[in-house]
Amino acid sequence: MTEQTDAGTGGPVSAGDSGAKRAATLTVVGLLFVFAAFIILYRAERTNNRQWIAKKAERVDPAAPGAGARMVKFTGVPGGTFLDDADSGRRFVYLRRSRYEFRRGADAAAAPDWQYASGSTERAKEVRIGAVGIRLDEAEIIGGGAWSTTVYKNGREAAPRIGDVKISLSGIPAELPLFCAGYFSNGYLGAGDLFVVSSFSEGKTMDELAETWVWRWLRHPVCFALMLVGLLLLGGPAMRTMKRHEEMPVVRSLARIGWPAYGALSLACAFLLVRFSPVTVDLIWLILALVIGVPIAITVRSVRSHRGA
Repeated sequence: MTEQTDAGTGGPVSAGDSGAKRAATLTVVGLLFVFAAFIILYRAERTNNRQWIAKKAERVDPAAPGAGARMVKFTGVPGGTFLDDADSGRRFVYLRRSRYEFRRGADAAAAPDWQYASGSTERAKEVRIGAVGIRLDEAEIIGGGAWSTTVYKNGREAAPRIGDVKISLSGIPAELPLFCAGYFSNGYLGAGDLFVVSSFSEGKTMDELAETWVWRWLRHPVCFALMLVGLLLLGGPAMRTMKRHEEMPVVRSLARIGWPAYGALSLACAFLLVRFSPVTVDLIWLILALVIGVPIAITVRSVRSHRGA
C-alpha cells in the first residue's frame, strides 16, 4: 500500500489533512455554484428587468419635474415640432411609411401583385411634454402602430392596375398622450437604464416591458440546479464539522437531522429562493454573507481544531 506524502514537507499526509482539504474544496465549489445562481437571478430581476426599473422610477409632474438627475416617469400630451404627413394630412410624433407598387414580381408569368418598393421610419426632432424635452432618437418606441391607414394614390383599391401605388402608414399621432420613462438630466429625458416612449397607458406599457415567459422558464431551472448543487456541496463540510462539535447545543440538534433531511432542506431553500426571486434578490447580500460566511467559519474552525489536536 502506497503512503501519501505532503509535497511541501515530505511527511505523510494524514486522513485528517486529506479530509480537511476535501472539505475546503467542496466549500469553494459549492460557494461558486450558489454565487453563480444569485448573480444570474440578480441581473435578470434588477439589472436587466425593464419592468422593475420602470416601476421604481420616480413619478413626476412634467410641468415641474424638479432638479437632479434621476430615473423618472410621467404621462402627458406632447408639444413641439412634429412630422407633417401630406398623404394623411396629420401630424405625428413617430411615423412608419411603406410604399408599394402594383406590378409583376421576379416571376414574369405570375399575376401582378403589390410589391414593396421603399420605406422609412421618422421621429419628431423637437418634442416636449411640459418642461421636459424628449430625445426621441434615443428612445425605445412602444405602441408605434397606435394609428394606421393605407392611402391609394390612384384611388383604385378594389381593382388596381399595373403602376398603381399605395402608401401604408402607421405611427403615433401628435394629439395622443404619451407615457415616458427614462433618465432625466438637465431638462431632458434620455437614455439610461431604461428609456421608453409609449402610446399605451402606463399599465399596458408595463405589460409590454415584462420579460417573456420563455426566458423566465429557461432561467429558473438553471438557477435552481445551480443553487441545489451548491447547497448540497456545502452540506458535506457542514455535516462533517457539526459531527465534530456535537457538544454545542445548536450544533447537536443540526447534526441529528442527517443527510436526508439536509437534502430536503436544500431542495426547499433552492426552490423558494428561485421561485420567489423578485423578492429574494433584494436579500442577496445578506443571503450570500450567510452562505459564504458560515461555511468558511465552520471550515476554518475545523482545520484549526484538527491541527491543534
